[in-house]
Amino acid sequence: MEDEIFISKNQHPLIMGYKEDDPIILEGSRSISRSDFLGGIYGLAEQLPDYPYVINLCKSKELFLFGLSAALIRNQITLLPNSESVFNLEKLSKDYTGSYIFSDQINNEYSGEVFKIEEMPLPLTQIKDIPNISSDNIAVIAFTSGSTGIPKPSEKSWASLVGTSHRLAERFCVYGKNKYTVFSTVSPQHMYGLEASIMMPLQAGYAIHGSRLFYPDDIRIALSRAPQNRILVTTPVHLEVIKKDLLEFPKLETIISATAPLGLKLSKKIEELLRTKVYEIYGFTEAGSVATRRTTKKECWHLLNGYKLTMDELTESHMLSIPEILETFPVPDLIRLESDETFTLKGRSEDIVKVGGKRTSLQELNFHLNEAPGVIDGIIFQPESQDGITHRLVAILKLNPQVSIDDVISHLKLRIDPVFIPRKFVKVSSFSRDANGKIPKEKIINMMNDEKLREI
Repeated sequence: MEDEIFISKNQHPLIMGYKEDDPIILEGSRSISRSDFLGGIYGLAEQLPDYPYVINLCKSKELFLFGLSAALIRNQITLLPNSESVFNLEKLSKDYTGSYIFSDQINNEYSGEVFKIEEMPLPLTQIKDIPNISSDNIAVIAFTSGSTGIPKPSEKSWASLVGTSHRLAERFCVYGKNKYTVFSTVSPQHMYGLEASIMMPLQAGYAIHGSRLFYPDDIRIALSRAPQNRILVTTPVHLEVIKKDLLEFPKLETIISATAPLGLKLSKKIEELLRTKVYEIYGFTEAGSVATRRTTKKECWHLLNGYKLTMDELTESHMLSIPEILETFPVPDLIRLESDETFTLKGRSEDIVKVGGKRTSLQELNFHLNEAPGVIDGIIFQPESQDGITHRLVAILKLNPQVSIDDVISHLKLRIDPVFIPRKFVKVSSFSRDANGKIPKEKIINMMNDEKLREI
């Protein structure tokens, strides 16, 4: 299994590795067995609107999983927007005619069709047959910002999702031998969250904790109520908070981190405090998870099995090939190959920012900022990190006298994801750009220091 992942050219089952009474969902004393899960998703599939696309916005991981599985049975493609703003959802619905929202929350400002679900009722009958999904079916479409700043769709076939999930299970777990329970602080709408906390356990026969966890004490309590062999899928932000709280956690087999560089100091501290191994995943939306490393042991990244990197001499960028996918992907970061299977990161693309596990371009953010009524000129940027911590975004802007910063914020809230709303706004009296329309970094720093700062 280590050397090769076998994915049928025709189809692959929705779940693997579960006996009939094995839990798929596990949360405290509540458990949903394989047979109840199958009965639930078949019943839900019959209730879904007859549309080709579904926008799954469920905050509950359990309900997200039921919605994703039912959509797969109905051959519906799940859309994973990079922003949940009303503006973005309305545009997505127009771009993908015949889409509806599947959600455990209602935004009354959204005008499209919504399938509201509050809880999954237990099925009236148990079902044993595991559905097979066509390998070449497009299962999900994720969205990322390209060089133009416009969200760009990235289609994921069922075969590619399955292949990645098996490779992650091989890398992090005693594959096929131990039963694990996977906990997560990461949204399943994020590709990392989908692959590591949903797809990996489904294809390896592991239990999934049904709620998304936020606070350290919530994580500790959830872990304490689960059997041994616990895996936590999380981010550096959450690990930093856990480090500061110094709570006594039950033993964890593995911690998996992504969305931002972890840092050697933080990784060492977490391994010491929680008596576990901490791994990182490197990836990007177009390709999903690409490589892993144990931060305390190696600086270089180890490609997932079967993945290959080559240099495109024309563009001077590295291209990634994945066994289940015919196309190749340009790597958005600067890397140096150390061997056929390993590489080191040499720097990140200047225009791409990550906040709260989500990814967008500064070009897109600046477009929406300068579209705001009353904004004469403005720029959003992310201050350089000097301490390994990702800093929140800052906006510098020149306004018409009758327009306030609150007006600009209201405009942005309708057009960009809330995580990308700058936490600092600097209102300036003059805005000086060079001949190329750029603002040198030193001028940006001077404006921040010399003008009135508004922090939210």
